[in-house]
Amino acid sequence: MTYVAAWLPRSTDKDGGPVVLLTPMAPKDLETAATTFPLIRKNLNHTITRWLIVAPENEDIRKFAETWGAEYIDENDVLPQIAKDDEFVLNGRNRNGWMRQQIIKLLAFNLVPEAESILIFDTDTAPINPVSFRKNGNPILFSSNEFICSYHKMATVLTGLPRQSRYSFVAHCMMFEKHWLEKLQHKIEQHTGLPWIEAIYKNLDKTTDAAFSEYELYGDFVYQMADKGKVKREYWHNRKIKKSEQENLLDRPWHWKRHTFISHHTHLTN
Repeated sequence: MTYVAAWLPRSTDKDGGPVVLLTPMAPKDLETAATTFPLIRKNLNHTITRWLIVAPENEDIRKFAETWGAEYIDENDVLPQIAKDDEFVLNGRNRNGWMRQQIIKLLAFNLVPEAESILIFDTDTAPINPVSFRKNGNPILFSSNEFICSYHKMATVLTGLPRQSRYSFVAHCMMFEKHWLEKLQHKIEQHTGLPWIEAIYKNLDKTTDAAFSEYELYGDFVYQMADKGKVKREYWHNRKIKKSEQENLLDRPWHWKRHTFISHHTHLTN
């Protein structure tokens, strides 16, 4: 059924309005970003008023940001000490950068306090066809098939709310609304009795490398708390591509028209 629905017209607005765009990055993301950023600029049905790239201090990333007219921000100027000090290494796999990028997203409005919404994109994901993150002025939450129990368990630990949605909101991009993020952070603090960032790190299960998802936490909270019709959910119709498919993505094959997004995750290397 999902395959058939993929060929139907999308309901997103042709003009979704202005957005602030935020993209966390690491040096390893530069090659992938060189292929995804042109797609974001071409297919995003929003006017990008500011583009923020938050990353570790790195001259190559700084130059890359300048090339794209984006503002480079050193992640050390954004992250609290608890995020800088925490060590998360499992089976030799360093998860520190992965966690820091998630915290950066949840701190997005500290960077642009005047914004009411901020659009987040992971560097490995981009729209392959035109897309909007609003419909009739209301935000769209894109959903996926990435059902990971530990993500939902952590969300419940933080908020005290059992999972209500049967969807996964890990689509590697999301429009964050300031008022909803503030409500979520308040809910975490109310339930745990801790500052929300401290609550995340204190409850992090470091026996699994899928310990936390900011997208799942925010998406499920908003989807179950928002008034009916005020938030729209759409399936993300993603195509996972290999490195060998990254060239000439602006000239996509005709049969890719049924996809909304493409993702190149680093474990798909060929």
